[in-house]
Amino acid sequence: MQVSPQSYSFGYNSADEFGTRIQRQETSDVNNVRTGSYGYADANGIFRHVQYIADAAGFRASVDTNEPGTAGGQTAGVLYNAAPVPAAPTPARAPVVAAAAPYKVPFAIAPAAVTGVLPAPYPTYAKPAAAAAPLYAAPPKYAAPAAVGYAPKYL
Repeated sequence: MQVSPQSYSFGYNSADEFGTRIQRQETSDVNNVRTGSYGYADANGIFRHVQYIADAAGFRASVDTNEPGTAGGQTAGVLYNAAPVPAAPTPARAPVVAAAAPYKVPFAIAPAAVTGVLPAPYPTYAKPAAAAAPLYAAPPKYAAPAAVGYAPKYL
């Protein structure tokens, strides 16, 4: 059983909270010719818009974009129209203002006089004393745990 092509049409257009817009639209007729477009644009002004047709002659598309690194030209039935990326706004230069003179303290600050020596907050030691290591009668013995065997029981 052969099924003949039927026409259809669909599309969507959405935007997110960051300012990125995404869209797609496509139609098809009873001759199985499909035409459509899709694309996106972000909050920084970078965009891509693709218009295409797919029929008995093949797939052909035209891409309008300003994505960085994309060059105009044609390849594999696709025409690229690359526009320059929108320039970022240049901030205005702030005027140069001379720094204010440093603040002068109206009185002199001197170190406090030493009236006496306080004892150290911790005990002092001259040198650690050497001590002989403990002597054990025999080295400790280590043994593996007792093995427990399991075997199936037949009735």
